[in-house]
Amino acid sequence: MTRLLAPAADPWTLAVHREEVGFTPIGAAVAISQRQALTCAHVVLDWFDDPERRQLIEPLWVSFPKVTSAWKLRRRVRRVEFDADDAQIADVAVLHLADDMPAGVEPARVKFLDPAVLAGRRWWAFGFPASSRRNGSEATGTVGPRLAHGWVRLDTDSPYPVEKGFSGGGLWLPDYDAVAAIVGQADSAGARPGDGQALTLAQADVFVPGAKLRVLAGWAAADAGAAAMAAWGWRLDEDAEAGRHWRPRGRGVMSDLERGYRFQGRTAALDRIVSWLDRSVPDQRALVVTGSPGVGKSAVLGRIVTTADARLRLELPDNDTGVVATVGSVGCAVHVKGKTALEVATEIARAAGVALPAEVEQLAPAIHELLVEDPRRFNIIIDAVDEAATEHDARAVLTGIVLPLVQGCGQLGAQVVCGSRRHDSAGELLRVLDGAMQKIDLDDSAFFSLEDLRAYTLGTLRLVGAERPGNPYTDLTVAERVAARIAALAEPNFLVAGLDARRHGMYDEVAADPLTLTLTATVDAALDAYLDRVPPIEGTPARAVLTALAHAEAPGWTSDLWRTAAVALGSTVTAAQLDLFARSTAASFLVEAIHADQESTFRLFHQALNDALLRERGPGGERADQRRLTRAMLAIGRDNGWDAAPPYLLRSLPNHAHRAGLIDALLTDDDYLLHADLLRLLPPAHRAHSVAARARTRLLSLTPHANAAPPPERAAMFSITQKLENLSPITHDRPIPYRARWARTRPRTEVRRLEGHTGRVNAVCAVTTDGRSLLASAGDDGTVRVWDPATGTELHRLEGHTSAVTAVCAVTADDRALIASAGTDQTVRTWDPATGANLRRIRNPTGPVNAMCAVKVDGHQRLASAGSAMEIRFWDPATGTGYRRIETPSGTVNTMCPIAVEGRAMLCTAGDDRTVYIWDPAICGEFRTFEGHTGTVNAACAITEGGRTLLATACNDWTVRLWDPVAGKERRFQGHTDWVRAVCTVTVDGKTLLATAGDDRTIRLWDPVTGIELRRIEIPASTVNAMCVVPIDGHELLATACDDGSVRLWEPAAGAEPYRFDGHTGTVNALCVITVDRPLLASTSDDRLVSLWDPTNGSELRRLEGHAGAVTAACSVTAEGRTRLATAGDDGTVRVWDPITGTQLRHLEGHTGTVNAVSAVTVGIPWWPALATTAPYASGIRQPAASYAASKATLTGSVHCAP
Repeated sequence: MTRLLAPAADPWTLAVHREEVGFTPIGAAVAISQRQALTCAHVVLDWFDDPERRQLIEPLWVSFPKVTSAWKLRRRVRRVEFDADDAQIADVAVLHLADDMPAGVEPARVKFLDPAVLAGRRWWAFGFPASSRRNGSEATGTVGPRLAHGWVRLDTDSPYPVEKGFSGGGLWLPDYDAVAAIVGQADSAGARPGDGQALTLAQADVFVPGAKLRVLAGWAAADAGAAAMAAWGWRLDEDAEAGRHWRPRGRGVMSDLERGYRFQGRTAALDRIVSWLDRSVPDQRALVVTGSPGVGKSAVLGRIVTTADARLRLELPDNDTGVVATVGSVGCAVHVKGKTALEVATEIARAAGVALPAEVEQLAPAIHELLVEDPRRFNIIIDAVDEAATEHDARAVLTGIVLPLVQGCGQLGAQVVCGSRRHDSAGELLRVLDGAMQKIDLDDSAFFSLEDLRAYTLGTLRLVGAERPGNPYTDLTVAERVAARIAALAEPNFLVAGLDARRHGMYDEVAADPLTLTLTATVDAALDAYLDRVPPIEGTPARAVLTALAHAEAPGWTSDLWRTAAVALGSTVTAAQLDLFARSTAASFLVEAIHADQESTFRLFHQALNDALLRERGPGGERADQRRLTRAMLAIGRDNGWDAAPPYLLRSLPNHAHRAGLIDALLTDDDYLLHADLLRLLPPAHRAHSVAARARTRLLSLTPHANAAPPPERAAMFSITQKLENLSPITHDRPIPYRARWARTRPRTEVRRLEGHTGRVNAVCAVTTDGRSLLASAGDDGTVRVWDPATGTELHRLEGHTSAVTAVCAVTADDRALIASAGTDQTVRTWDPATGANLRRIRNPTGPVNAMCAVKVDGHQRLASAGSAMEIRFWDPATGTGYRRIETPSGTVNTMCPIAVEGRAMLCTAGDDRTVYIWDPAICGEFRTFEGHTGTVNAACAITEGGRTLLATACNDWTVRLWDPVAGKERRFQGHTDWVRAVCTVTVDGKTLLATAGDDRTIRLWDPVTGIELRRIEIPASTVNAMCVVPIDGHELLATACDDGSVRLWEPAAGAEPYRFDGHTGTVNALCVITVDRPLLASTSDDRLVSLWDPTNGSELRRLEGHAGAVTAACSVTAEGRTRLATAGDDGTVRVWDPITGTQLRHLEGHTGTVNAVSAVTVGIPWWPALATTAPYASGIRQPAASYAASKATLTGSVHCAP
């Protein structure tokens, strides 16, 4: 899915003229304030290239060709500001106008970005070249590399190039929704005419410092009093969520179309937030506004965001005496509903003017770097975190954005205020911020006033600002009594009170009796009562169509999509009827968004309403609904073509398909893959089930730049990945710019590298909390780190150990998943993986701990630990008390694992004494020992095979052994070429395999039944110390702990290459296909050999020897009706071979140097086959068959071109 390049409107585009009348512009300019515009110095100077004769053009005028009502108006330039000494480099000028620009002209939204940030971004520009016949022309392309003096190259790919006349025009970057440079030069000659160069605004500000461009462009703070807040590159009036969310919430109404200000009170909460934003010294904590659904979290934050905006502050009613924010105190506000964590990070980056992140974790370092260079306050409001695109995204916002910003950038001026429920469908949400947040709980009596609720209810009951004739509550005395009763019954829920008050205000003809008025204080009941008064749509209940709409993700559905959904769920309704319903009866509780194409989308204004409507469907009903919706939406795309599909389907259909269990259907629809928003498709794609769908997931994952590419280029990019990874091709019938026919590189098996440890990583383990798989690692740097394996984000750094941490494992205590760690500081510690809190510190009295695991003892999970003290200790993880102790015969214990033997929970240990022990913890006795290893045993794990539980061990003797604890039998796996340090099981395509790794820098996958090595994954530049499996969305990855301080995730199913042709000992110079009874592959090399291969299995069939130097070329040629192989090389000869027998048939001489190429051609009439050859000083046409003369022609001179 590609983004539109041009802005929705550019009233800031100006034309520069010599005369007050007529339209012959000399260049373009961009408005940056009501009386200032920016252009190039060479536009307004005569004799620009001659410093002696250079002079300012006078008079100068600007016109406003992009504003319909102002097309005939001009404004005179009063003064021009530029660098007269170095104008050729500092090619920028500020035009100061004599009068304000006319109505309709708006200054451009601008960004002062470092040139390096612009590289690779798409751009759009508008200018007035002579070829455009006075109406102007646009150009688009990609920003090229950074040049000197703050300039960047513009690579143009539009039909209309950059020409003279574009100079001074704004360079719009759609990624930032802003002008970031001015077009400065057009390349009319050279290798790429039509390209150009642009000067970044960041550099322009340096070139004309007296102009204070950042101030002119609105970057300076409004007068913020003592707080001295710095404004950022975010403006509420330009935010897409202003009308959908912030303004209606800040006014206390349901829709921005609804008139009136009804927000009341919340004084304590607002005072707390305002003082937090304005405080002189930020700390490293976030402020979280929370509470139950409908309690008013978004309203409170909406009040802060809107009153911090200078324009909206002026619109407050005169009688509004509520708490307001300091003007300019909000640097960025993000409404998270329906957005991914990366989209949230991108909005914040765009506001800050830093590089847009490719991954969430890139945001905080970029903000940190910015604030180090320019310390100032950056207040960020993030609302509706619990309504993110997925539960995973909600947590990624908190752990990947909020925590890094407040902990890493807080002391530099970054502050974050969040609004969120405490829980979402995946469980507790805010616990990840424990210790790093202050909380405003709107359910707490300290932040609730019944009087506030009464005042809000009264305003809503009377429909203040949108009064209804005949409303019985116009009588203030009557209204106050009813409002007090509704507020008392709804307490403390503002949404419930508002729905009920609105119902009475909209429909009552006679005032309700407060003594008999009843109300159930739930959103469900209030909505039911409201909908009972809403008339049906041509016989279809309003509830039915609103229930359909409750499935819509942000920004909502068009009337056509809404109708499709309603029909799929059993209603009979037309799009026109829904459109009328949305703008009349339902207008008060729907959010309508009007997009650039002027098409409206609708959704319910509050998540609690969605929840209430869907709750009665139940989990099974919801899944069935999603299946109907997904199939109906798939039909739209497939029937009309995905290139014409509504944008909503390209963005949000993956989530519907995931909830429906139909994600495989999307992934195997190749045309959908060419158009979809891949960033939205990839997260649920990891839950694919079929082999074909998982292969497509791998294709998408390994082509990360495809998301920004249009369908033809995306298909071409996919073709490269397909060849590299031996994946099935995308099926489509569209022309593409290129197609990969052959590609070769080492298979990509490393999924992600997690970096942070500053020394060797000793251990890894997977832990599941709140339904989410996490990865813990332990290292020599004394830390345990908790990672999100799906994104690579470091969630927590667990500090407390005073030396190397040697072991880590997951353990359950009181039905709660914990992380246990142990190390050379003689302690065992337990941690909460959700918060990072240290729960227990257990001192091991007998020395350092080398190994640890969780094991069941007497029906309870315990921690077992061991080291070099010839003993195993068992601990209660909940209390930290010692539970049991087993003495061991000898040697240091390096590894331990639980194993079930004949239904009994047992413990395996092994180490330096080369013996493997199985212990029964219930009796503290030895059950069995295994001997056979000839070196230190480093790792062990249990594996189930054929209904039996076996034990696998890895050793310094380069072997892996599989033991049967009952029968005592042993199977040996050989193949590693150095110490084996890690072993675990992994499931690949439904089959359990054994994975091993070690000092030979390989991971090997084995069939535990046959002992055959199935796959080998090479690890560059590091040995593996430990390994475990981590599940991600139903799919298992391998995690390794490495000597270089990294934790790496690997795709176990991708370790195999299709075929690798090994045999040449020098550079391979040429390949060709030759078909005899079947296709064969011929290769030539610097090792003087020609090899023939079977491409179906990679085997070498025969080796052709005879050349006396490197063989440089090969081709297939027909001679005497038979297929032959021709080769040429450094020895100046061409040789013809029988590919079946390998016999050399012809030895053609004549060239006096290297023959660079050989090709089959046909010559003469009648046609006869020949060989064409090229060499540095001569080319020839030669006859490969013995019955003809060896050479027919010699062509001398240079070869100028070739097909």
